[in-house]
Amino acid sequence: VMTEIPHAIAPDENLRTAKKRMIQYRIRHLPVRSGGRIVGILSLSDLDLVAGLRDFDIANAKVSDAMSNDPYKAAPSIRVADAVTEMAARHIGSVLVADDNDKLLGIFTYTDALRVLAGLLNH
Repeated sequence: VMTEIPHAIAPDENLRTAKKRMIQYRIRHLPVRSGGRIVGILSLSDLDLVAGLRDFDIANAKVSDAMSNDPYKAAPSIRVADAVTEMAARHIGSVLVADDNDKLLGIFTYTDALRVLAGLLNH
């Protein structure tokens, strides 16, 4: 139920590039990778928050200035119920799905969770 091979961004890219990518791919979360490792996540709400700050220019700011460090990661074997329980407890909108070597395999978002719920309710 996750989105496989999600779009990602590097921490040294600028926030304008991140926003363009989010708009282009119609996504709200960008995993942040450096050297093949997951180092953070940038959400549209993170981006909108910093963009609203006075004297903050997203064209000159880096992804690392706005990303959340140490994002919640889970193994691909995590149960949907466990993922959504953790998302609710942490008040987060996504779970990065990674293997034991920290290789990004996918992302599970609240939109994915709503699709699962809708499928259950329509049966």
